[in-house]
Amino acid sequence: MDTTTVLLATAEIGVAFAGFAGLAALLGRRHTMDDVRVDVMRLRAILEGSLSVAAAAILPLVLLSMQTADDVTWRLCSGVYLALSLLLVGVWTRRIRSATRAGVPFDRRIVWMFYSIAAIMTVLLGSNLLGLSQARLFSLYLTSLYIVLFGMALLFLRLVASLVASTVRTDSSDRES
Repeated sequence: MDTTTVLLATAEIGVAFAGFAGLAALLGRRHTMDDVRVDVMRLRAILEGSLSVAAAAILPLVLLSMQTADDVTWRLCSGVYLALSLLLVGVWTRRIRSATRAGVPFDRRIVWMFYSIAAIMTVLLGSNLLGLSQARLFSLYLTSLYIVLFGMALLFLRLVASLVASTVRTDSSDRES
């Protein structure tokens, strides 16, 4: 596969996650004890994260179409995406702290997953930005995009799980003897 095809497919996956998350939130019914504010924060994180991946996948296509040198393209895109990602991490951190002070319960594993993804992305994109691995600029950039999509997929599954009706009844009075 060529670079253009891979980047366009990545952008499509990011947009698809955002779209399906929106549909799930719109059409789903609440059937769990999760706080509705947690689902709103999940949806916002999925939308922002997935759309940032889509934008980051399209940016190199613009630069490559202008005949920019490959190494310059990947280093510049890595710097832009790193700045955008750190901005989003700051926004999400502020939201999580604010919600925690308001008494919103969070799954700590999800919060740590976000920070782990941010740390891995910082290393990958930072090494690209500094040109530490000239032969792997595209691979490191693409890996950082897919790590975010992986995190968005996990968050999407958690969102859908909180919106889908449970078909298992646990009430012992409803069981036949």
